[in-house]
Amino acid sequence: MMKKILLLLAFYLLASKCFAQNEFARPTMDSLKRLLSVTKDPKDSLLLLQKLVDVTPIREGEVANYPDRVSALLALNKRLKLIDPAPYQLIGEGNTHWRAKQYVEALQSLQAAIELFDKQHKQILPLLMNMRILYNLMGNQEERLAYYSKKLEYYLVNGPVFNTAPCYHAIGGYYLIKGANNLAINNYLKGAEVFRQYSPIYYSNAISVVGITCTSSN
Repeated sequence: MMKKILLLLAFYLLASKCFAQNEFARPTMDSLKRLLSVTKDPKDSLLLLQKLVDVTPIREGEVANYPDRVSALLALNKRLKLIDPAPYQLIGEGNTHWRAKQYVEALQSLQAAIELFDKQHKQILPLLMNMRILYNLMGNQEERLAYYSKKLEYYLVNGPVFNTAPCYHAIGGYYLIKGANNLAINNYLKGAEVFRQYSPIYYSNAISVVGITCTSSN
């Protein structure tokens, strides 16, 4: 009984840490917003909008709280034609479905966007990191494991390496939910090592999740 209680506690603490991850994006988002507000050149504005969309978290309950910069990006790009609009159109569709609690359709749209970004060899940490919540909302843990395992294998071979970190993290979460804490810790540590090379903030958060998981194992 005590082990079950500890596991539930770890799960809720992990959930709170997942929400905190979005706070890590805010300094970058704020900096980009300030730059965007003073930028006069349309091309520079478009590239700043693209970066802002790339780092904006996607989560249930939050997709309605951010300005719709995807539409702004697509509108500006329609005139300038500097970037491939297709993956961002899919992100916009995914956000719309998410707001409507159409989780299956949201997942399909976001996965399609990921496939297009993969062809560009693009780092997409926020998208990969937050999309796993859709699997939780639908209760599809086995599909979550299968998807992130497949993406992990792809990024290990094709890169970018940074995209392996959210895959390890999502796989670790699967094992934590299943009560296989050793496998959870193993995957969290692998993800943390990748985060350490690219993002000290995400590394710190990943290590704290490992600590929570270790506590629930004792």
